[in-house]
Amino acid sequence: MCLFVAGSVFFSLAFLLSSVFTDIWRPLLIALFAAAVLALGEQFVDGASRYGLIATMSGERYFRGAGVPWAQLLVSAALSAAMLYGASLNLARRDF
Repeated sequence: MCLFVAGSVFFSLAFLLSSVFTDIWRPLLIALFAAAVLALGEQFVDGASRYGLIATMSGERYFRGAGVPWAQLLVSAALSAAMLYGASLNLARRDF
């Protein structure tokens, strides 16, 4: 569940970017770059490794007995829903 909900942020980002850009590779590469920056940022910023998106995806807190990270999952779901809503608005404006 943690991997699916937190990972949907990257899917939503790629979908939003694909509704903005016309080529195939730019949204994919930007989403991968964002994931790499988040992963590196969680390693070098103190305290971010406990509450970051990558840490939520791994579910490490759950397996160490701290419980399910409900707040992080809620923020991830809200962020994903906002990006999907923005992408749907972009697609609705287009004339195919």
